Amino acid sequence: MQGAFIQSLTFNPPTVLGRKLMPFSSWHLLVLEAAGSPFVLGGVPDIDDLVAAIWVCSHGFAEGITIAGDAPAIRKWARAQKKPAFTAARAAFQDYVNAAFCSPEYWSSSDGGEIRAPACWHMATFAMRELHMTEQAAWDFPVNRIGCYQACAGESNGNKDLMSADDIKGVATLEADADKEKAEKEKK
Repeated sequence: MQGAFIQSLTFNPPTVLGRKLMPFSSWHLLVLEAAGSPFVLGGVPDIDDLVAAIWVCSHGFAEGITIAGDAPAIRKWARAQKKPAFTAARAAFQDYVNAAFCSPEYWSSSDGGEIRAPACWHMATFAMRELHMTEQAAWDFPVNRIGCYQACAGESNGNKDLMSADDIKGVATLEADADKEKAEKEKK
């Protein structure tokens, strides 16, 4: 079994800078993408990026964009933090985001096209349509768990691209052998 299936049910979001994070959801992805957060778009996050991301991910969909963008409340909380804690907090938050995007692995396929709507909307829609969740529950549902449910639904509907644990081990072995062979050639 792929580790993503286990992790999606067992991962416990951390407390970072005194704020208990919620499971990383489609809502968090939407807000962080809209804010240009390097945690989801790539880049090197600074202290302001970290503070905003922690604030957003410690709130849910029901609290809405109002709380996510409450600059005075964010500044008040941020001022109470100790500067030396930011390096460790950034690493803990990045681990949280990485865990959120741990999803089942697939064989590459040319069957599908690029999606046009934002991925977070696809995930929330899947949760509402296929898992029969309310809008709020769908937007607050962990993205890694949605990915696992989507993998199972796809496989049930005939998609054969999901990799098995043995497939993943085999690919890792082939990659390691190729790296070893390349290193030996470079020595010569």
